[in-house]
Amino acid sequence: MSDASDPAFGQRRTVLVLDDEASLRSVMRRILEKNGFEVVEARTAPEAFDIMDRSGDAVVLIICDLVLPGLGGREAGNIFQARAPEVPVLFTSGYSSFSSGRREVQESGHPFLAKPFDVDEFTDAVQEALGEA
Repeated sequence: MSDASDPAFGQRRTVLVLDDEASLRSVMRRILEKNGFEVVEARTAPEAFDIMDRSGDAVVLIICDLVLPGLGGREAGNIFQARAPEVPVLFTSGYSSFSSGRREVQESGHPFLAKPFDVDEFTDAVQEALGEA
């Protein structure tokens, strides 16, 4: 996406951001909202499952960190896909030691975004995950 602040891109669609780091959730929220998305946040997989259960079909994309406390990101992603197979999951991770998990995610066809990322990389990954690239 060339313009990192295009409200028409999000069209008020809802994105669930699942990451245990509050500062990262905040950054992702600001970027997504600037691009016209509604954002709901979760710190843990159980919180995210509860949000998904309450939101019905409102969530159009899940952004999920691979390394989470308790239930890990890949496992959470599998549960999301079983519950809502039409909702894409964009995985993120900043751990280089987690390269095997990253490879498995990419081999499964899920999009992946390495941390740290810049605004353009993030918006491009969101666009790609939504099939709009």
